[in-house]
Amino acid sequence: MTLTATKTINPRVIDNDKDEIIVVFEGRPLRWWNYTNDAERRTKMLCAREYVEGWCDGRDGKSAA
Repeated sequence: MTLTATKTINPRVIDNDKDEIIVVFEGRPLRWWNYTNDAERRTKMLCAREYVEGWCDGRDGKSAA
């Protein structure tokens, strides 16, 4: 998978619709999950979204302090 460098404020969740979900920030992968079926994909997508939410909460809390 080719990741393009783009300036974003928040990380992006990318699902290649085959077997992998990646969280990317400014073109660099932060975390990834592999899955083998649709049930696993749904679970791992929730994990990825929670990861991004926590990442953003941590960043926002750090700047507010």
